[in-house]
Amino acid sequence: MLYRDLKTTTPILLTENQPLVFVHIPKTAGTTFKQILFDKFPQDSHRPWDFMALPYSNFSDYRLYYGHFYYHVIQKLMPKPSTYMSFFRNPIERSISHYYYLYNAKKKNPHILDLQKTPDTLAEFIDSKHSIDIIDLQTRFLGTQLAFSTHEELTKAIAEMDNQVLAGYRIKAEDAYSIVDSLDFIGLTEEFDKSLTVLCHTFGWEPVENSITENVGSYKRPSQALINKIIDLNQEDLKLYDYAVKVFNTRYSQTITDLARHFFTTTQAYNTPRVNTMMYTFNQYSGSSWHQLEKTPADLPFMWSAQAHATIKLALDASQDLQVRFHVLSALTPETIESLRVYVNGHGIGLTSFPSAQGGLEFEGKITQTEIPSDQYYSEIMFEVARTLRPIDIDPTNPDERFLGVALTWLKIRPQPPKTQTAATVPLPLVGMNAAIQTDSELSLTASHIYPLPIELKNISSVIWPSLSDENGENGLKMGAYWVDSSGRILSNLTQYFSLPHDITPNESATIELLLQAPDSTGAYTLAVNMTQCITPWFIKWFSNPARMISVTVQETLS
Repeated sequence: MLYRDLKTTTPILLTENQPLVFVHIPKTAGTTFKQILFDKFPQDSHRPWDFMALPYSNFSDYRLYYGHFYYHVIQKLMPKPSTYMSFFRNPIERSISHYYYLYNAKKKNPHILDLQKTPDTLAEFIDSKHSIDIIDLQTRFLGTQLAFSTHEELTKAIAEMDNQVLAGYRIKAEDAYSIVDSLDFIGLTEEFDKSLTVLCHTFGWEPVENSITENVGSYKRPSQALINKIIDLNQEDLKLYDYAVKVFNTRYSQTITDLARHFFTTTQAYNTPRVNTMMYTFNQYSGSSWHQLEKTPADLPFMWSAQAHATIKLALDASQDLQVRFHVLSALTPETIESLRVYVNGHGIGLTSFPSAQGGLEFEGKITQTEIPSDQYYSEIMFEVARTLRPIDIDPTNPDERFLGVALTWLKIRPQPPKTQTAATVPLPLVGMNAAIQTDSELSLTASHIYPLPIELKNISSVIWPSLSDENGENGLKMGAYWVDSSGRILSNLTQYFSLPHDITPNESATIELLLQAPDSTGAYTLAVNMTQCITPWFIKWFSNPARMISVTVQETLS
């Protein structure tokens, strides 16, 4: 199982348009960390940069940027929103390691003049201008802000800032706290393995195993007097490091919590097969934002939703469409019931309501297969109301100060029943001749072409609409469509009729796709659609509701 399969929170999925920027603070295990990043991106998408050595150009065509640069400098140069990361290290250990790294490099590279200027002792290094590599370096990498337009101006600005730091100027750690918070990933050198766990959790990557540690130096522990000097030079870095540790520990704790939660969910999944038929009673708690279980005098258990959004989680089978039916026992006001909406994994579902023999209302809706992700074991069903109310606010004599939404007793899931198709035997009565029709109000079509036009049709009458005609071809219910030109003349040769896809019950909606033939001539037209009933093969009875009128522009070709 891949690590990304264990995540319960959404990872940062890096795309071609979202480059990753690694702010590499020297001697924080960055060299080792870079090798891990290199494995995640194609080699030709890497962009190394050291702002003190390389002019900047082409900051747009790469996916991974890394090097020794200040956060605000690279942020100014990046042409689009990016993802940022960095590592932090105890400032004392980092400072000592930094000196010995330069000292060992000096011995190995006698031909590099700049390295030959490195003092032979840590004490000399601390007391010289080289201490710029020690003084609050981590805070400076995150907090330094420079004004520049060219690489030459940047180099000059860095030199001027270094001189100010050597003269006693300090960037405050507090000014860099918000940068630490904003970094999409931070790691700690001292907690390198834990850092990799957070890294993989953050980006949905597979765990990194057997990482090779590079550029690790060894050195003799300096005297306490020298350590005290290092502490004096890193007062801001010590504060920043303490803050970074707190942020890291919080993120690591969240990672462990997410993994533990998912382990529990996965374990439950092995013992709880997905189903397409179930009866859920609200005396069991498997979601969020519900009050404690209560019972009616008739011993019917129910639970009140405690917030505007209350959820339950169910292991639903995604192999077919499902019908959901649930019972709302009560709400404090009719407005609360009217505002009730239900979402399955974030998708709203249409609801119809019926009076219940248990009191209150029963609601019914359809959950389609597309609303149940195959890679998500539990589906979340959310009950939403416009707002919750307190009984004491409605009735001052009621001592109940809880905020309440709706009270639910049970929820049933079953496969969506197949739509029935029955034949009409008699003309519809007047009370059955009412429909609500929704579609576009304006269209642009090409002359003579055939276009699909979806129509949302709702039965707002009190009778069922049969979808088939009888054996004599009579009494069939159809959607009629006819054209009217700009002079008001009906184009009888283009009148069309479309059958219902299935029987439509009162308050039920259905979508009908009309395959329309556009007029041959260009110009402005009106398309009228309405429900009809064919009383005999030669007589059409229109429904009593007005036709839906659509303005249509017919052109030779669509622009």
